[in-house]
Amino acid sequence: EFNQTLHDAGILSMARTSDPNSAGSQFFICLSRAGTAGLDRQYTVFGKTADQASLDVVLKIGGSATDSRDRPKQDVKITSSRVIVTPK
Repeated sequence: EFNQTLHDAGILSMARTSDPNSAGSQFFICLSRAGTAGLDRQYTVFGKTADQASLDVVLKIGGSATDSRDRPKQDVKITSSRVIVTPK
């Protein structure tokens, strides 16, 4: 279900292995356009942050200090979220 939506900051996209048909329940949120062009039309985009305040939270999480495995040094948890449906 690849689509034409570009992987810009705030985009939600399905994670997968090298097999294009392996996407399951994991997702990622893009922090910037830099370095994401190779994801375009290769990963399924299914949403985006609702507004600048939502994107600011994502960017703050993305700015957390990480260890050598790129995992946050301190736990970061999203304790709530909501889906806002925008008619096409």
